[in-house]
Amino acid sequence: GADLHWGQSWELAPAQKTAATLDQISGEFSRGDQSAFAAGSIEVSLEPGLFLPGSVLKQVRRAFFEWLDTTLTQEDYVFHFHSRLEAIWEEWSRIIPEPDDSVRETIRCAWGQRQQHSGARLAVQLFEPAEPSDEIILPDFVAETQLDGVADRIRELIDRGHRRFRVTAWHAFTLLRDYSELELTAAFPLPVANSSALEQLMELGVGRAMAWVELEVEAIEAMLRRCPGRLEQYLYGRLPLLTTRADLKQGGLVADLRDNRFEIIPDAELTTLYHEGVYTSPPIPGLSSFRDLQIAETAQGQRTLPRGNHTLA
Repeated sequence: GADLHWGQSWELAPAQKTAATLDQISGEFSRGDQSAFAAGSIEVSLEPGLFLPGSVLKQVRRAFFEWLDTTLTQEDYVFHFHSRLEAIWEEWSRIIPEPDDSVRETIRCAWGQRQQHSGARLAVQLFEPAEPSDEIILPDFVAETQLDGVADRIRELIDRGHRRFRVTAWHAFTLLRDYSELELTAAFPLPVANSSALEQLMELGVGRAMAWVELEVEAIEAMLRRCPGRLEQYLYGRLPLLTTRADLKQGGLVADLRDNRFEIIPDAELTTLYHEGVYTSPPIPGLSSFRDLQIAETAQGQRTLPRGNHTLA
Protein backbone atom coordinates (compact mmCIF):
# COMPACT_ATOMS: atom_id res chain seq x y z
CA GLY A 1 0.00 0.00 0.00
CA ALA A 2 3.04 2.33 0.10
CA ASP A 3 3.74 4.87 -2.65
CA LEU A 4 6.36 3.79 -5.19
CA HIS A 5 8.70 6.11 -7.09
CA TRP A 6 10.73 5.46 -10.23
CA GLY A 7 12.87 7.81 -12.24
CA GLN A 8 15.25 7.95 -15.18
CA SER A 9 17.34 10.80 -16.60
CA TRP A 10 18.27 11.60 -20.17
CA GLU A 11 19.26 14.71 -22.10
CA LEU A 12 16.83 16.32 -24.53
CA ALA A 13 17.78 18.81 -27.21
CA PRO A 14 15.68 21.75 -28.36
CA ALA A 15 13.26 20.74 -31.11
CA GLN A 16 14.12 21.89 -34.62
CA LYS A 17 10.73 20.98 -36.12
CA THR A 18 8.41 18.87 -33.97
CA ALA A 19 8.45 19.23 -30.20
CA ALA A 20 7.34 16.54 -27.79
CA THR A 21 3.72 16.76 -26.64
CA LEU A 22 1.79 15.67 -23.58
CA ASP A 23 -0.40 13.38 -25.71
CA GLN A 24 2.68 11.71 -27.22
CA ILE A 25 4.04 10.77 -23.81
CA SER A 26 0.76 9.73 -22.18
CA GLY A 27 -0.21 7.74 -25.29
CA GLU A 28 3.06 5.81 -25.20
CA PHE A 29 2.71 4.89 -21.52
CA SER A 30 -0.92 3.85 -21.94
CA ARG A 31 0.18 0.93 -24.15
CA GLY A 32 1.55 -1.05 -21.22
CA ASP A 33 3.71 -3.39 -23.36
CA GLN A 34 3.65 -7.04 -22.14
CA SER A 35 3.43 -6.07 -18.48
CA ALA A 36 0.87 -7.49 -16.07
CA PHE A 37 0.03 -3.87 -15.27
CA ALA A 38 -1.66 -1.09 -17.22
CA ALA A 39 -1.57 2.64 -16.76
CA GLY A 40 -4.60 4.31 -15.22
CA SER A 41 -4.77 8.09 -15.02
CA ILE A 42 -1.60 9.62 -16.51
CA GLU A 43 -0.44 13.14 -15.67
CA VAL A 44 2.44 14.62 -17.68
CA SER A 45 4.51 17.70 -16.87
CA LEU A 46 6.65 18.76 -19.84
CA GLU A 47 8.87 21.72 -20.58
CA PRO A 48 7.83 23.06 -24.00
CA GLY A 49 10.03 23.09 -27.09
CA LEU A 50 12.00 19.87 -26.51
CA PHE A 51 12.61 17.06 -28.96
CA LEU A 52 11.91 13.54 -27.67
CA PRO A 53 12.72 10.74 -30.15
CA GLY A 54 10.10 8.01 -30.32
CA SER A 55 12.76 5.33 -29.82
CA VAL A 56 13.87 6.91 -26.56
CA LEU A 57 10.28 7.18 -25.32
CA LYS A 58 9.70 3.48 -26.07
CA GLN A 59 12.84 2.54 -24.12
CA VAL A 60 11.68 4.60 -21.14
CA ARG A 61 8.24 3.02 -21.22
CA ARG A 62 9.67 -0.52 -21.38
CA ALA A 63 12.10 0.20 -18.56
CA PHE A 64 9.29 1.51 -16.38
CA PHE A 65 7.01 -1.50 -16.84
CA GLU A 66 9.91 -3.93 -16.38
CA TRP A 67 10.63 -2.18 -13.10
CA LEU A 68 6.97 -2.54 -12.08
CA ASP A 69 6.94 -6.26 -12.85
CA THR A 70 10.04 -6.90 -10.74
CA THR A 71 9.25 -4.49 -7.88
CA LEU A 72 5.58 -4.98 -7.05
CA THR A 73 4.69 -8.10 -5.07
CA GLN A 74 1.45 -10.05 -5.09
CA GLU A 75 0.55 -8.47 -1.75
CA ASP A 76 0.88 -5.00 -3.28
CA TYR A 77 -1.63 -5.50 -6.04
CA VAL A 78 -3.97 -7.69 -3.95
CA PHE A 79 -4.12 -4.79 -1.51
CA HIS A 80 -4.79 -2.39 -4.39
CA PHE A 81 -7.47 -4.70 -5.83
CA HIS A 82 -9.26 -4.91 -2.49
CA SER A 83 -9.05 -1.15 -2.07
CA ARG A 84 -10.62 -0.63 -5.48
CA LEU A 85 -13.38 -3.12 -4.67
CA GLU A 86 -14.14 -1.32 -1.43
CA ALA A 87 -14.29 2.02 -3.23
CA ILE A 88 -16.60 0.62 -5.92
CA TRP A 89 -18.87 -0.98 -3.32
CA GLU A 90 -19.03 2.24 -1.32
CA GLU A 91 -20.03 4.19 -4.43
CA TRP A 92 -22.58 1.54 -5.44
CA SER A 93 -24.10 1.53 -1.95
CA ARG A 94 -24.43 5.30 -2.07
CA ILE A 95 -26.34 5.20 -5.37
CA ILE A 96 -28.37 2.00 -4.98
CA PRO A 97 -30.56 1.66 -1.87
CA GLU A 98 -30.21 -1.51 0.15
CA PRO A 99 -33.00 -3.98 -0.65
CA ASP A 100 -35.76 -4.12 1.91
CA ASP A 101 -36.50 -7.82 2.36
CA SER A 102 -39.62 -7.17 4.42
CA VAL A 103 -42.94 -7.70 2.65
CA ARG A 104 -45.10 -4.65 3.21
CA GLU A 105 -48.65 -3.64 2.40
CA THR A 106 -49.54 -0.19 1.06
CA ILE A 107 -53.15 0.97 0.91
CA ARG A 108 -54.84 3.99 -0.57
CA CYS A 109 -58.14 4.71 1.14
CA ALA A 110 -60.47 7.57 1.98
CA TRP A 111 -59.27 9.86 4.78
CA GLY A 112 -62.12 8.82 7.06
CA GLN A 113 -61.16 5.13 6.82
CA ARG A 114 -57.52 5.48 7.87
CA GLN A 115 -58.13 3.97 11.31
CA GLN A 116 -59.33 0.73 9.72
CA HIS A 117 -55.90 0.18 8.15
CA SER A 118 -53.59 1.25 10.96
CA GLY A 119 -51.21 -1.67 10.36
CA ALA A 120 -50.51 -0.79 6.73
CA ARG A 121 -48.60 1.97 5.04
CA LEU A 122 -51.07 4.52 3.68
CA ALA A 123 -50.70 6.31 0.36
CA VAL A 124 -52.28 9.64 -0.57
CA GLN A 125 -52.28 11.83 -3.66
CA LEU A 126 -49.89 14.79 -3.79
CA PHE A 127 -52.40 17.50 -2.90
CA GLU A 128 -54.45 15.48 -0.39
CA PRO A 129 -54.04 15.87 3.40
CA ALA A 130 -51.16 13.69 4.57
CA GLU A 131 -49.35 12.52 7.67
CA PRO A 132 -45.50 12.43 7.64
CA SER A 133 -45.58 8.61 7.64
CA ASP A 134 -47.77 8.49 4.51
CA GLU A 135 -46.48 7.71 1.06
CA ILE A 136 -47.13 10.52 -1.41
CA ILE A 137 -48.39 9.46 -4.85
CA LEU A 138 -46.92 11.81 -7.44
CA PRO A 139 -49.07 12.60 -10.50
CA ASP A 140 -48.22 10.81 -13.74
CA PHE A 141 -49.37 13.72 -15.93
CA VAL A 142 -47.95 17.17 -15.24
CA ALA A 143 -48.13 19.85 -17.92
CA GLU A 144 -45.27 22.33 -18.19
CA THR A 145 -47.45 25.06 -16.67
CA GLN A 146 -48.07 22.83 -13.63
CA LEU A 147 -44.46 21.89 -12.86
CA ASP A 148 -43.75 24.78 -10.49
CA GLY A 149 -46.85 24.07 -8.43
CA VAL A 150 -45.98 20.38 -8.14
CA ALA A 151 -42.37 21.22 -7.22
CA ASP A 152 -43.56 23.68 -4.54
CA ARG A 153 -45.88 21.06 -3.03
CA ILE A 154 -43.08 18.47 -2.94
CA ARG A 155 -40.78 20.97 -1.22
CA GLU A 156 -43.50 21.80 1.31
CA LEU A 157 -44.05 18.13 2.16
CA ILE A 158 -40.34 17.39 2.51
CA ASP A 159 -39.94 20.42 4.79
CA ARG A 160 -42.71 18.92 6.94
CA GLY A 161 -40.86 15.61 7.26
CA HIS A 162 -42.25 13.52 4.40
CA ARG A 163 -39.73 11.10 2.90
CA ARG A 164 -41.85 8.48 1.10
CA PHE A 165 -42.87 9.08 -2.50
CA ARG A 166 -44.55 6.91 -5.13
CA VAL A 167 -43.15 7.75 -8.58
CA THR A 168 -45.53 7.19 -11.51
CA ALA A 169 -43.69 8.98 -14.35
CA TRP A 170 -40.13 9.89 -15.33
CA HIS A 171 -40.41 13.63 -14.66
CA ALA A 172 -40.65 12.91 -10.93
CA PHE A 173 -36.97 11.96 -10.74
CA THR A 174 -35.98 15.46 -11.82
CA LEU A 175 -38.34 17.02 -9.29
CA LEU A 176 -36.84 14.87 -6.50
CA ARG A 177 -33.16 14.89 -7.46
CA ASP A 178 -32.12 17.68 -5.07
CA TYR A 179 -33.43 15.85 -2.00
CA SER A 180 -31.64 13.12 -0.07
CA GLU A 181 -32.72 10.21 2.13
CA LEU A 182 -35.98 9.66 0.27
CA GLU A 183 -37.77 6.32 0.04
CA LEU A 184 -38.96 5.93 -3.54
CA THR A 185 -41.35 3.37 -5.00
CA ALA A 186 -42.00 3.22 -8.75
CA ALA A 187 -45.60 2.36 -9.58
CA PHE A 188 -48.31 2.15 -12.23
CA PRO A 189 -48.53 3.58 -14.86
CA LEU A 190 -44.71 3.58 -15.00
CA PRO A 191 -44.04 0.27 -16.82
CA VAL A 192 -41.72 -2.17 -15.04
CA ALA A 193 -41.92 -5.41 -17.01
CA ASN A 194 -38.38 -6.78 -16.62
CA SER A 195 -35.27 -6.65 -14.44
CA SER A 196 -33.48 -4.25 -16.82
CA ALA A 197 -36.14 -1.61 -16.21
CA LEU A 198 -35.95 -2.26 -12.48
CA GLU A 199 -32.15 -1.92 -12.43
CA GLN A 200 -32.41 1.41 -14.28
CA LEU A 201 -34.89 2.65 -11.69
CA MET A 202 -32.62 1.48 -8.87
CA GLU A 203 -29.83 3.64 -10.29
CA LEU A 204 -32.23 6.58 -9.94
CA GLY A 205 -32.77 5.81 -6.26
CA VAL A 206 -35.87 3.59 -6.38
CA GLY A 207 -35.91 0.99 -3.63
CA ARG A 208 -38.98 -0.92 -4.80
CA ALA A 209 -41.07 -1.04 -7.97
CA MET A 210 -44.52 -2.28 -8.88
CA ALA A 211 -44.44 -5.09 -11.43
CA TRP A 212 -46.49 -4.27 -14.52
CA VAL A 213 -50.06 -5.31 -13.79
CA GLU A 214 -50.49 -7.40 -16.97
CA LEU A 215 -47.47 -9.63 -16.37
CA GLU A 216 -47.98 -13.36 -15.91
CA VAL A 217 -47.13 -14.89 -12.55
CA GLU A 218 -44.15 -16.67 -14.15
CA ALA A 219 -42.72 -13.38 -15.42
CA ILE A 220 -43.10 -11.70 -12.03
CA GLU A 221 -41.48 -14.64 -10.24
CA ALA A 222 -38.56 -14.52 -12.70
CA MET A 223 -38.07 -10.83 -11.89
CA LEU A 224 -38.28 -11.59 -8.18
CA ARG A 225 -35.49 -14.17 -8.46
CA ARG A 226 -33.20 -11.61 -10.10
CA CYS A 227 -34.18 -8.70 -7.85
CA PRO A 228 -35.31 -10.08 -4.46
CA GLY A 229 -36.87 -7.60 -2.07
CA ARG A 230 -37.47 -5.06 -4.82
CA LEU A 231 -40.93 -5.85 -6.20
CA GLU A 232 -44.47 -4.83 -5.38
CA GLN A 233 -47.72 -6.25 -6.75
CA TYR A 234 -50.97 -4.43 -7.55
CA LEU A 235 -53.51 -6.60 -5.72
CA TYR A 236 -56.79 -4.75 -5.75
CA GLY A 237 -58.34 -1.65 -7.24
CA ARG A 238 -59.72 -0.07 -10.38
CA LEU A 239 -57.11 0.51 -13.05
CA PRO A 240 -57.65 3.33 -15.55
CA LEU A 241 -58.24 2.14 -19.10
CA LEU A 242 -57.99 5.63 -20.59
CA THR A 243 -56.96 9.04 -19.32
CA THR A 244 -57.54 12.14 -21.43
CA ARG A 245 -57.63 15.92 -21.17
CA ALA A 246 -60.57 15.95 -23.56
CA ASP A 247 -63.91 17.16 -22.20
CA LEU A 248 -66.14 14.14 -22.83
CA LYS A 249 -69.29 16.04 -21.77
CA GLN A 250 -70.46 12.94 -19.95
CA GLY A 251 -69.75 11.17 -16.69
CA GLY A 252 -71.06 8.07 -14.99
CA LEU A 253 -71.72 4.64 -16.43
CA VAL A 254 -71.58 3.76 -20.13
CA ALA A 255 -71.87 0.41 -21.93
CA ASP A 256 -70.70 -1.02 -25.24
CA LEU A 257 -72.67 -3.25 -27.61
CA ARG A 258 -71.58 -6.37 -25.69
CA ASP A 259 -72.90 -4.93 -22.45
CA ASN A 260 -69.42 -4.34 -21.01
CA ARG A 261 -69.93 -1.49 -18.60
CA PHE A 262 -67.48 1.32 -17.86
CA GLU A 263 -67.43 4.42 -15.71
CA ILE A 264 -66.24 7.87 -16.76
CA ILE A 265 -64.89 9.94 -13.85
CA PRO A 266 -63.89 13.55 -14.61
CA ASP A 267 -61.88 15.82 -12.35
CA ALA A 268 -60.48 19.33 -12.70
CA GLU A 269 -57.72 18.37 -15.16
CA LEU A 270 -58.27 14.88 -16.52
CA THR A 271 -61.09 12.52 -17.38
CA THR A 272 -60.52 8.83 -16.66
CA LEU A 273 -62.31 5.76 -17.99
CA TYR A 274 -62.52 2.75 -15.64
CA HIS A 275 -64.04 -0.67 -16.05
CA GLU A 276 -67.13 -1.02 -13.92
CA GLY A 277 -65.63 -3.90 -11.96
CA VAL A 278 -62.69 -4.18 -9.59
CA TYR A 279 -59.32 -5.60 -10.61
CA THR A 280 -57.96 -8.33 -8.34
CA SER A 281 -54.82 -10.43 -8.55
CA PRO A 282 -53.77 -13.44 -6.43
CA PRO A 283 -50.90 -12.54 -4.09
CA ILE A 284 -47.46 -13.89 -4.97
CA PRO A 285 -45.27 -14.96 -2.01
CA GLY A 286 -42.34 -12.65 -1.40
CA LEU A 287 -43.92 -9.57 -2.99
CA SER A 288 -45.12 -6.43 -1.29
CA SER A 289 -48.62 -5.36 -2.22
CA PHE A 290 -50.64 -2.27 -3.13
CA ARG A 291 -54.41 -1.95 -2.83
CA ASP A 292 -56.38 1.07 -4.00
CA LEU A 293 -59.56 1.02 -1.94
CA GLN A 294 -60.49 4.61 -2.63
CA ILE A 295 -61.21 4.08 -6.32
CA ALA A 296 -62.52 0.54 -5.82
CA GLU A 297 -65.16 1.75 -3.38
CA THR A 298 -66.90 3.58 -6.23
CA ALA A 299 -67.30 0.38 -8.29
CA GLN A 300 -70.87 -0.15 -9.49
CA GLY A 301 -70.96 -3.77 -10.60
CA GLN A 302 -69.93 -7.23 -9.48
CA ARG A 303 -69.08 -9.14 -12.65
CA THR A 304 -66.27 -11.66 -12.98
CA LEU A 305 -64.12 -11.47 -16.11
CA PRO A 306 -61.01 -13.73 -16.15
CA ARG A 307 -57.79 -12.11 -17.38
CA GLY A 308 -55.15 -14.85 -17.23
CA ASN A 309 -53.81 -14.60 -13.70
CA HIS A 310 -56.05 -11.64 -12.93
CA THR A 311 -59.74 -11.04 -12.43
CA LEU A 312 -62.15 -8.17 -12.91
CA ALA A 313 -64.86 -8.63 -10.29
